[in-house]
Amino acid sequence: MSIKPEWGEVANCFVEGFQQTFPGYWKPETLNSFETELVKEYLEENEQISFMKGNYKLIDF
Repeated sequence: MSIKPEWGEVANCFVEGFQQTFPGYWKPETLNSFETELVKEYLEENEQISFMKGNYKLIDF
């Protein structure tokens, strides 16, 4: 994993770990409004990072 992890990878690790330590099953529909907004922010940031990585590939130095 790079020094700046992608939020999608972090979120997946969180879900996997949470499901292993919590007896229930975590579902996105059960998030409160604060948690939902936080997930949206992480996903948007991940999309921006992915987009920027794509742009770097187009630049030839």
